[in-house]
Amino acid sequence: DCAAPLIADAGEGLLRAIGRLGALDLLLNNMDRLPLPVWRNRLGNFGNVMVTGGGTGAVGIDQQVYVIGDLAGRERYLDYVRRFLAALMGEGPEEGNFSLPGVRERLRGAFVHRCQTELPEASLELLLEGLREGVSAVCGAWSSGRLQAALDAVEQELAAECIAEVPPVTAFVCLVAQEVCAVAAGHGGE
Repeated sequence: DCAAPLIADAGEGLLRAIGRLGALDLLLNNMDRLPLPVWRNRLGNFGNVMVTGGGTGAVGIDQQVYVIGDLAGRERYLDYVRRFLAALMGEGPEEGNFSLPGVRERLRGAFVHRCQTELPEASLELLLEGLREGVSAVCGAWSSGRLQAALDAVEQELAAECIAEVPPVTAFVCLVAQEVCAVAAGHGGE
């Protein structure tokens, strides 16, 4: 499921890059890569991470936007995102799935199960720092208008191809981006 030797010897660049992919996954509601507590997937799928740069970087594959059309489900997801971000910023509860120790334990367990690799605490912290960097990048792209412009361009291109399902996808991503940035700003982030 993953390149265990590369993960076992993962350096700072690779771990931070995997963490940044997790921030993208939050934005897209892409539950099939990192096992963050916002999803039921407890093991993730590290096969959706391509290691690049001789083991110093990562690129995500096989991702998509999972739009939650049901209002109650969407609100539940946004609540989970808020709670996860609070934990990530060190302001969540002291125990449970949405605590920083709970997040660490979930990630540690997934690496053990999927990669047969016990990540040291310092490595887990690098992955979490990559998540924080990714959240900051999302907020920077949102506040500058770059994210909205990119989504608008995709929507126009797909509309030209007569693909009608685009507006719910872009609206969902915008909603999540706004929430992520509001929470991050409230916790001293971007």
